[in-house]
Amino acid sequence: MDLCIYSHPRDINSTPARNEQGLIPPLAYFQTVIVVARSELFASTESRILKVKSDLNRISRDSFQTFANGKSDEGDRKRALMIETELDNIRILISYIEAVSPAAARELNARNDVISNRHHIAKAGGRETLESWVKLELVPLLNQTEQAALLVATTRRLGRNRQPKPFSWRADMVG
Repeated sequence: MDLCIYSHPRDINSTPARNEQGLIPPLAYFQTVIVVARSELFASTESRILKVKSDLNRISRDSFQTFANGKSDEGDRKRALMIETELDNIRILISYIEAVSPAAARELNARNDVISNRHHIAKAGGRETLESWVKLELVPLLNQTEQAALLVATTRRLGRNRQPKPFSWRADMVG
């Protein structure tokens, strides 16, 4: 079984207990050690991805209906909520990727930080600036993150000798 170990550092001023040989075991420097099966970690993250995708679907539908009814101010608020939810989606996908490739996750996280900072500038610039930011920065990062997460999921399924099939949280599968 593939395990992930999470731990919290012990207070720096405390001295860990020694074992029978008089040595301090490496894990004695940590207060809590939580061992989680990697499959549970993936399952938890996959359920978070599915929830965000469902939220995005609902927000998109509401936004479309709001604009169709001529309520542009409310539609703009829903569009802003959808952008924030997409940024959350990217963060969750990055955490999914990080379980397999911390290096790839760091690179995506760095790009996410940059575009998140530019998001505040784009919001202040008005609707055209924001739409340009979405097309030129948010969508390409979202696509790259989705592709990397799907690669991780496919690899996991193939590693367990399962046939790859569509994932319920894929953007084009949510409906």
